Amino acid sequence: MSEQNNSNFLRDQVLKENTEFELYALQLANMIRIRNNDFVCIFDEVGTGKTISAGLCIIELLNSLEKFQQLKVLIITKNSVLESFRDKLQDKLLLHINEDNEKYYINLINDWYSNIGKAAGKYDLVIIDEADTFLTKDTSKRNRLDGISADKVIFLTATPIKSGKSDIEEYINIAGGILERAGKKVDRDQLLDRFLWELADPKLLTTSFNPYSPITRYFKDVTRNIIIKNGEVDQNDKQPIRLVPEVWDVGDYNKDENYINRMNRIEYLVYKIKGVPRYKEYGNEKYENRFIIFIDKKVQGENIVKELIKNNFYKWSKNEKSSEKTYYELIGGKKENPDLIEFMSSKKDANLPTIIITTWQMSEVGVDFPGYNYIVNYHINGSPAKIEQRFGRIDRMDSLHNELKMCFVINTGQYTEKEIKEDGTSTDNFYNAMDLYLRDLLTFLPSKNSLITTRTYELLNWACKEKIEEYKEYDRKFNDDKFINQINKGLKNNLYFEDIDRIIKEFSLKKLNRNKKVTDEELKEILMKKLKRKRKRLEVTRENVNKLKSEANLEDISNKIIFNDNLFEDEEDSCEYKGEYNIQKIDSEECYKSIMESKRFKFFKNKIIDLLR
Repeated sequence: MSEQNNSNFLRDQVLKENTEFELYALQLANMIRIRNNDFVCIFDEVGTGKTISAGLCIIELLNSLEKFQQLKVLIITKNSVLESFRDKLQDKLLLHINEDNEKYYINLINDWYSNIGKAAGKYDLVIIDEADTFLTKDTSKRNRLDGISADKVIFLTATPIKSGKSDIEEYINIAGGILERAGKKVDRDQLLDRFLWELADPKLLTTSFNPYSPITRYFKDVTRNIIIKNGEVDQNDKQPIRLVPEVWDVGDYNKDENYINRMNRIEYLVYKIKGVPRYKEYGNEKYENRFIIFIDKKVQGENIVKELIKNNFYKWSKNEKSSEKTYYELIGGKKENPDLIEFMSSKKDANLPTIIITTWQMSEVGVDFPGYNYIVNYHINGSPAKIEQRFGRIDRMDSLHNELKMCFVINTGQYTEKEIKEDGTSTDNFYNAMDLYLRDLLTFLPSKNSLITTRTYELLNWACKEKIEEYKEYDRKFNDDKFINQINKGLKNNLYFEDIDRIIKEFSLKKLNRNKKVTDEELKEILMKKLKRKRKRLEVTRENVNKLKSEANLEDISNKIIFNDNLFEDEEDSCEYKGEYNIQKIDSEECYKSIMESKRFKFFKNKIIDLLR
C-alpha cells in the first residue's frame, strides 16, 4: 500500500470538504498501527476520538486495495451510540454507511445478538465498539460472533478491564476466533504475552509513542495537545480538570444530633444539590452549575421529581427560556429522543435544564452533556469502569466548565424496609467499585481518578471491618453440617431461601447447580476455602487502605493519570492473598512532552504529516 494513496483520499476528499476538521497525530498513527497488526486494541480514554481513529483505519485499508476489489467492513456498536458512530464516519470522513459502493461496503449494526447473527460472514475488517461488553462467556451476543471471520480486528473501549488479567485473555480469545476463522494463524499465547508486556509498565504505556504497538492507552488532554495543523504539530487550549470526588452520605447527616428530622437518600440528594451555588466563576466568566443524576429505575426518578417539586423546582421545556431550578427526566432510548439528545450534546451555555435525571441504561454510554459539570450517582454501579463511563459524559474535549465533579449518594446509616426496596444495593456497590478500582483496574491500566478521596478510604476501611465481622458468623454456619446440607439441597433443587440465596451469590456457587455429585463434605470444603480467601483479601485491603491514606496526597491526584504500581495476587485456587496499593501519578503534561520529545515521535512525525499531503 502506498502512503500517496492514503494522502490523496484524506487531502483531496475528506479535508477538502471539511476544512475545519482537525486531526490529531495519535489518531493518524493508528493508520500505521492497523497496517502492521491484524489485531489492534484502542483503549484510549472516553472522548479521545476512537470513532475517528477507527474510520482512519478503514481509510488505510481502503487505499491498500487492488483495482476492482471491494473492502468489506463490519462495525458492531451499542444501540445508543449507533447514530453518533454513523454521523461521525459520514460527516467527518465521508465514509458512507450501509450503502453498496464499488470500493467498499460498511455494515454498521447494534450489538443485539439477532443482528450479529444476521451479519455472519467473512470481512476484511471487523470493528467492535464497547468491546468490554463481550467479555462474558456464553452470552447470546458473544456466541453470535462465532459466525464472523475477518482478516483484521479492532476493539474500541475506554474501560477494557472489569476483573483483571482474565479480561485480556478474553479479548485475545475473541479476536483469535475471528481471525482464525478467516484462515489466519494466531499464536494466542504469544499474543497474550505481547499484550501483557505492553501493559507491564503503565507509565511507559501513556508516555511513549510506538505506532507498531497493537494497544494504546492515551488520554484526551494528551491526544488533543498533539494536533496536526498546517503541516506542523500544534498545541491546543487547556482541558477541563476533575476535582476530588465527593461522597454525600445521608448516614452522616442523620447521625448528627443537631438535626431532628431524619432524611432519606432522595431528600438528602436534593438538599445537597440546593447547597451548591447556582453559578461557578472562572476568572471573569460565570456558568450555571448543572447536574446529571444517574438512577436505576423509573420509580426512583419519579420519587426524585416529587422531592424536587416540593423544593420549588419545575419541569424544563425546550421551548421556554430556562431559569433557575429546572429538571428533566431523560428516560427511554436514543431513538425515542433523537432531537433532544442532539440538543443536549450540542448546546452548552444555553437553554438547558439545571438537573437531568436519567437511567444508566439510557445515558451511561454514547450520550454527551458538555454543558454539565456534576455527575451525581444516586444509582451506583459496582464496576469502576461503568463509573468512569459516566464521568466521560461531561468530561469532553468541548466541555463548557473548567472544573468537573463526581458525587456519590450513599447511606451508611440504617435503612428502612421501604428504602432497601427502592434503593437497591448502591452503597454496597460503592464499596465494591472502590475495591475493584484500587485492586484490579489500576493494576492493568492507568486511569483518571473517579473514586479516590479521603472519605472513600475511610468508608472502604469501615466496610471491610464490617464484612470481616459478618464472615465470622459465616465461619460458624459453615461448620454446621445441617446448614451445609440445606445449602446443598438448595443448589440441587434451585430452592433459594433468603439466607441461602445470599450465600450462593456471595460465594459464587451457582455453577455448582450443574454438578449433582457435590457432597456436603465437598461443599463445606469449597465454602471454607472461599471464606478464608475472602477474609484474607479484606484484611489486606484494610491494611493497604490505611497505609495509602496516611501516605497519599489525595488532593494532588484529582486530575492526574494514576496507576497501581505494586500488586500481586496468587492463583485463583490459592487461599493466600498478597498485595499492596502503591498509587503512582503522572501529569498529562509529562505524557505530552515525553511523546513529543521522543526519538520515535520525531522519526514518525513526518510520516504522519505525509498522510495529509
